[in-house]
Amino acid sequence: MRFKIDSARYILFVIGVIVSFTFFLSLNMSRRQEMETLGQIAYRNYLESNLYSMSAGYFQWDEFKSSVENEDEVFINNSFSDILDEFPFITSIQLSEGYVEGFFEVSKIQNIIYSRFSIYDSDAVDKLEKIVVVEVDPEVILTTLYDNDTFYEIGQSDGEHQVNLIINEPLLNWGHFISIFMIGILFRVSGAFIYKQTIRNHYQLDGLKSILNLLSKKDFYTADHSEEVAELAISIARRLEFPRNYVAKLYAAGILHDIGKVGINDAILNKKGKLTQEEFAMIKEHPQLGYEIVSGFTGLEEVAIIVRQHHEKLDGTGYPNGLMKGEISSLAQILTVADIYSAVRSDRPYRAAFSEKEAFVLLREMPINQEVVDALENIVLEDD
Repeated sequence: MRFKIDSARYILFVIGVIVSFTFFLSLNMSRRQEMETLGQIAYRNYLESNLYSMSAGYFQWDEFKSSVENEDEVFINNSFSDILDEFPFITSIQLSEGYVEGFFEVSKIQNIIYSRFSIYDSDAVDKLEKIVVVEVDPEVILTTLYDNDTFYEIGQSDGEHQVNLIINEPLLNWGHFISIFMIGILFRVSGAFIYKQTIRNHYQLDGLKSILNLLSKKDFYTADHSEEVAELAISIARRLEFPRNYVAKLYAAGILHDIGKVGINDAILNKKGKLTQEEFAMIKEHPQLGYEIVSGFTGLEEVAIIVRQHHEKLDGTGYPNGLMKGEISSLAQILTVADIYSAVRSDRPYRAAFSEKEAFVLLREMPINQEVVDALENIVLEDD
């Protein structure tokens, strides 16, 4: 058992590490892709807006057009110098022969980004057959856009002025690895606790079933009756939309509800005739005896209460404590109905089994939860 628990702890630790590592890696990859896309958009918008401003401010201008036509080198060089000062991402600028469709276009030649500008008059109507070619340094744009110029690096791209921006930082840092390790520890601790609780409850319930098996050797009716009561009870609880954990407790209580009879004399349990008052008084002790047996097992305290209350009635005429409606747990009230129905529908040494109709007539006359009776009747009718 010790080996199994230690192995389970190790496996849970590994599962916790793998799950958290995968989660952080996936989350950061998605975040990185999103940030790289946003960086790409910011870079493109910055470049295009500045190139448009350059075109409108310098190359759609009568004086610059005239200086090119008249080969006024001084004016041209002064204009180029102003451009280099105003747009620091431009590393070189020159006149060239050529033609550009529209105001400007961007191209990449051997991983160097160029922009070529048409030369217009101020009305942007007459265009020269010469163009201005500038070289763009994307690193300068990134430095301008982001405080840390190492936040992005530029990868290869086949697009024109598109650059492949890559976030220059690791997907996982030390903080992530510490979190991954702590999550693994959390899986190990919580999982081992749940595992041990499950094993404990499993063996506890098995132990109680062993006692119930001993009882079945004394009272052949009890074992089948307990299983039937448990099934009926959980069917009612599900019909009434009780939470799953309540249903599980009710099933255990149904299986164990008569376990206190293990302390009752065999002759009384199997007597074919009517019980005397003294004998019936002894039978009435079994809910309390059952409570004392079941409550001795850790985790079954609530189940033990249901076992003790399954013969209580809403008007206080039940046993062992004569509880009233508000004092009886809702699960015990369900178990009461299931127990009575199963009992009267079975042949006993002292009477024949009731029919369905007779059983429900009896249940309607008793001081028990009639909403539960309604639910049981609907279940029985649906099964017919």
